[in-house]
Parts: sequence; structure tokens; C-alpha cells
Amino acid sequence: MTKAAVTPSPPYQLWTGLKAYLLLFVAITCVLFFSLLLIGRCLSGFSAPQPIPFDGQLWQTYLADNGESPVRLQMVDDLLNRYDLNGYSKDELIELLGPPGEFRKDWPLLADWDVIYRLGAGHDRLLIYRNYLCFRFNEDGNVIDYEVVEYTAW
Repeated sequence: MTKAAVTPSPPYQLWTGLKAYLLLFVAITCVLFFSLLLIGRCLSGFSAPQPIPFDGQLWQTYLADNGESPVRLQMVDDLLNRYDLNGYSKDELIELLGPPGEFRKDWPLLADWDVIYRLGAGHDRLLIYRNYLCFRFNEDGNVIDYEVVEYTAW
């Protein structure tokens, strides 16, 4: 009976096995790190802008080109609670809120609205969203519909 000779593993086979374990360790570490980062961000969220009373002058100082400020977003709830804007003419609306912003009408979210005011950006957990106060007029030029439209993006 002959015994099979045991040949030692060449060093490259040992290194290949260690590389596989090292890569697995790095991959697991990365997954755990990013999972904890994601969970932490979800749990902490973002602080929502605190509501403030509507002030027409302050609203108008934050024109559409300064739409990233949260001031309009902070005021919009009070504005909509205090004023029933249905029936307002475009001139009355502009007197109250100032000139509306210019927006591309080929953007589907805003295409059906006649007058649009940028409210600013908000955050909710991982989502970032932009808010717009949008108005629709009838053939007589009076507001027949309005709402806050939200566009959500990552």
C-alpha cells in the first residue's frame, strides 16, 4: 500500500484564500457602516421649518429667485388658514403675495397652473422636496383653484 504524498499548498493559494476573506470582511464592514449611517439619518430626520404668521411684506422680500429660503414655507399654512383665495383676481393676488415666479410650462408638475409661487425646499427623513403654491384662474381672471404642490427628489 502506497501512501499519497501530501504536497504543501503553494503560497499563492494561501494568499488567494486570505484575499477572499479580506474582501468579504471589507464588504461586510462597508455594508454595516452605510446601514448604520442610513438608519441614523432616518431616525434623526431633519428639523421641519417652524411655522410663522403670514406677513405679506416678508413674503414679498423672498421672491421666486430666492426660493430656497424656508420663510415662505413657514408662512404658507397661516396664509391658507387666514385667506380664502378663491375669487381673488390676479391683481389682488399679486397685491397680497407679490409677483409670481417664472417657471417652465413644459414641466408636467406645474404645466396646468397659471400662477406659481416657489415656497422653498423642505426635508423629511431622506427625501428632499420643493414646494410650490399654485393657482388656477377661470376665464374671468379669478382664482378657482389653488394648492401647495410638492415635488419630491432624493
